[in-house]
Amino acid sequence: MPTGPKKSEAPRHLRGARNVRPAAQPMNVTYCVAMPFDLDDEGVLAPGEAKEIPTAVAAERQPQSLVRTHAVAVAFSRSGDPSIGEFQDAVILAQFGDVDLNALCE
Repeated sequence: MPTGPKKSEAPRHLRGARNVRPAAQPMNVTYCVAMPFDLDDEGVLAPGEAKEIPTAVAAERQPQSLVRTHAVAVAFSRSGDPSIGEFQDAVILAQFGDVDLNALCE
């Protein structure tokens, strides 16, 4: 009868070896957000409460209802790795109202 390793036993060259995990891969997550803006007393747009929306399609519809009670509403998405805090620039999904996106970024 052969004297090889038992089925439950690892081959000799692998005995005692630790499991080595590959380097952590970046976790790419995309957040979709809808955000209203209102004019303050000086006529400057001030951001309202941002609301995370589960999908891009739903986020695209949200500003249309928000603009009924706010001066401006925008939906955007951002992708990146929250574990290290690195995100790409926002991508505008929808905007309603008189929006000067450059003014919002200042």
